[in-house]
Amino acid sequence: WINKKNESKKRVKQQKELLSFNFINKNQEDLFSILGQPSLIRKSGNTITIRFDQSECFAYAYINKNDRQKKIRYFEIRDKKGEIILNKLNINSCLKSFV
Repeated sequence: WINKKNESKKRVKQQKELLSFNFINKNQEDLFSILGQPSLIRKSGNTITIRFDQSECFAYAYINKNDRQKKIRYFEIRDKKGEIILNKLNINSCLKSFV
């Protein structure tokens, strides 16, 4: 379980390096203006999870519920199988599908 969690963190870091736009520290309104209306907003504990669905991928943003400015603290893009997308071409294709 620990190895799987470490691997996931490594993949997210790799993806962050490939993203052409940094979503971290953007506010919720900025996110909506870029990706459109979310498919799901869920509040659980201290976290607000925002999910955007497209035919080939999902984008997830996480916000600290107690943050007054509602800034994005974590962002990732996954394919329909739930795997983090690490190919730059696929990341760009996913992001373009939201526009």
